[in-house]
Amino acid sequence: MSASDIYGLVLAGGRSRRMGRDKSTIAYRGKPQVEVAFDLLSSVCHRVFISNRADQEQTPGHKGKPQLHDRYDNLGPMGGLLTAFDAHPDCAWLVVACDLPFLDRATLDFLIQHRNASRNATAFRGQYEGLPEPMCAIYEPAMRKQLQQFLEAGITCPRKALIRSDALLLDLPNPQILENANLPQDLENARAAVAAGNTVNLGAPESAKRECDACPPKTKKIEVRLYALLREKAGCSELSLETDARTAREVYDEVQRKFNLPWPANLFRAAVNDEFCAWDHSVRPGDCVHMIPPVAGG
Repeated sequence: MSASDIYGLVLAGGRSRRMGRDKSTIAYRGKPQVEVAFDLLSSVCHRVFISNRADQEQTPGHKGKPQLHDRYDNLGPMGGLLTAFDAHPDCAWLVVACDLPFLDRATLDFLIQHRNASRNATAFRGQYEGLPEPMCAIYEPAMRKQLQQFLEAGITCPRKALIRSDALLLDLPNPQILENANLPQDLENARAAVAAGNTVNLGAPESAKRECDACPPKTKKIEVRLYALLREKAGCSELSLETDARTAREVYDEVQRKFNLPWPANLFRAAVNDEFCAWDHSVRPGDCVHMIPPVAGG
């Protein structure tokens, strides 16, 4: 299947500090992974570019291929995506990272077949937390303005951008297909799995909890307020948390585990700093998260 209005973008401009070498040049199938990803996108997209740094232009797997050098300093994947939209603002972009050794044509076909071009983006849910996977997703032209607004607001993580946007989220046909190789031990495990024709969890569940390199998880201190039956079950009305939770839902999940709460989050309402919000609302250091049962009566 092909999509004439979709351009492909291989994100390959990272510094690969955790791996200790350029991840785009690692070979799992006899050639650099950036070239494997480029060929995959070429089979389903009208045009394909490698998003990289200017100093990577002659790097194996990059050399001779269409490239878009990052125009935004130190923004990681967000910078690559914005650079692509600057170059071709009227196109949808199918974006994949260069560190996905198991990614295959069937997964890209599934993503394109279920794309909703009227939404800002179409992406997969991660297999562990259900959060959007920004490194294998279709970003529609309307997303450009959204990304620019997020950048102005200091939001530089594509995952956070998807959470806050009108994105269609799909379940992965193969839950392990988007496992990413970030560490040397991931590399060896991935090579063994590829050689055997398998997929495996790479460093899960910890690697599944990472955000993109542009915004690593940070522990923060927040306050939590519990009301009615939540207060009764937990035995307290307020508590302080040192947490790396990124959303109100993740805060609830942590409280749920701590007090063995039997109810799912969607039975309650969330508020951050006294304003009602969706459960995917971002949580920042110093925030106060309120968890409120529905009020009976009329």
